[in-house]
Amino acid sequence: DTVFSGQIFVAACHSRSLVPNVILSLFANHQSFPEPWQILICQSTTTAEEISFFIKRSFIAADNGYKDYLFCIANVEFLDLELQYNLVRTIRNFQEKKKDYLLALVCTQENGRNHHIINQFAENVHVTNGLDAKSMELWYQEICPDVKCVTSKMSGQGKTEWIKES
Repeated sequence: DTVFSGQIFVAACHSRSLVPNVILSLFANHQSFPEPWQILICQSTTTAEEISFFIKRSFIAADNGYKDYLFCIANVEFLDLELQYNLVRTIRNFQEKKKDYLLALVCTQENGRNHHIINQFAENVHVTNGLDAKSMELWYQEICPDVKCVTSKMSGQGKTEWIKES
């Protein structure tokens, strides 16, 4: 999951629950930790203006002293089709003018459904699950050493009591 300068990276995963794993994998392989201004996590309420500003920020970063900074737009499948077309058009316009950028898109392709972004950037699609659970744990321990994550696939195993006692 390595993003190269001047090449858009489209990460395709099979489950929305893997999006954080994919985002952190991209940044881990870039030897950096994401700052809030480097990530746009789309929702159905994300506006064309937000997308436009973020794409512009990612493409002019090198001109403003942020040459090696990675930018990531996640959950693009939440955008309506018109916004997805706009996103593709805006990226293509910037790609014609700027060659020094680091931009990744993260898409979820559940149930093998067709996806506009994946179709448009087919040559740059990388199927990935991101970091595995152990790597995620190590990553979080490094950046948040005082935080513990307690999970279980089964309820009623005493997680809450263990947390209260800790």
